[in-house]
Amino acid sequence: MEVPSIAYVIPAVFWWVILLGYLLLEEQFAVARTRVTFGRFVTPSIARTIMDREEAGKLALGGEEKRVTVLFGDIRGFTTLSEGMGPSDLLHHLNRYFDGMVDIVNRYEGTVNKYNGDNIMVLWGAPLEVKDQARKAVECALEMQRWIVSERERGGPDVSFGFGINTGRVVAGFLGAKGRMEYTVIGDAANIASRLTSRDIARRDQVACSGETLGELGEDVETVDLGAILVKGRAEPVPCWQINRLGAIRSPRPAPAPDVAIRRAAVAGYH
Repeated sequence: MEVPSIAYVIPAVFWWVILLGYLLLEEQFAVARTRVTFGRFVTPSIARTIMDREEAGKLALGGEEKRVTVLFGDIRGFTTLSEGMGPSDLLHHLNRYFDGMVDIVNRYEGTVNKYNGDNIMVLWGAPLEVKDQARKAVECALEMQRWIVSERERGGPDVSFGFGINTGRVVAGFLGAKGRMEYTVIGDAANIASRLTSRDIARRDQVACSGETLGELGEDVETVDLGAILVKGRAEPVPCWQINRLGAIRSPRPAPAPDVAIRRAAVAGYH
C-alpha cells in the first residue's frame, strides 16, 4: 500500500522549523555573549554602538562632528602611591576607584571612553546625545570628588584626583585599522580638557572647567577664577575656573589668588 507523501513532508517541516529556531536562538545568544564580553572592556553605550554597526555592516573608519563635553580625571601623587605598594595592590586599588567612579559616570549618562594608567576620560554627547551635557559632566565630577574623599576617610589609600572639563566641537568616531578599532574623539575641545588636569590648574580634589563649559551651567554655580592657560596649537589663552559646587547662588567673582596673577603675567609675557 502506497504511503501518502504528506506523511513524509510534515515531519520534515517540523524538524526544519525546530532547527531554524535553534539556529536563531543560538545566534541571539552569541550576540548577547559578545555584548557582555565586549562590555567588560568598553562602556555599554559604545559596545551597543559598535555591535549595532557591525551587524548592519556599517562599522568603518571615520567619524562625525559633534558638540561634546569631555572630562579627564587624573590621579594626584600616583608616583608616590605606586612606590609605596606592590603592583598587584596598586592595580587592586586603581580598579576599586575606577569601579566606583564608573558607577557615578553611568548615573549621569556619561560614556567612559578610555583609561590610561592613572587617568580616565569620559564623554557626554558621543556616541549618544545627552541633554544638559555640561551640567551633567560637572555634577558627575563633583560627586566623584566627594566619593573619593569619603573613600580616603574610610581608610582607603591616600588617593586624590584632579578633574578637567571642557565643552566644544570634536570629530568622534572609530580610529585604527579594521579588526582593531577604538572609539575616540579628536579635536581642540579634548586637548583643552586634558590640559585642565595639569597639576597647576586642577589640584588635589579640585574640578576645573573652561569658559565654554561654565557658560552652560547657569547661575547656580560657585566658582573660583583660575586665570588662563596656554594650550598647544592655540593662539589665545583659555580662561578657566574651579567649580566648588552647583545649586549655589552665584556671588560676585572673588579676587584671583596670587598664583593666578602670576599665571596671567606669564601668559601675557608669552604673547
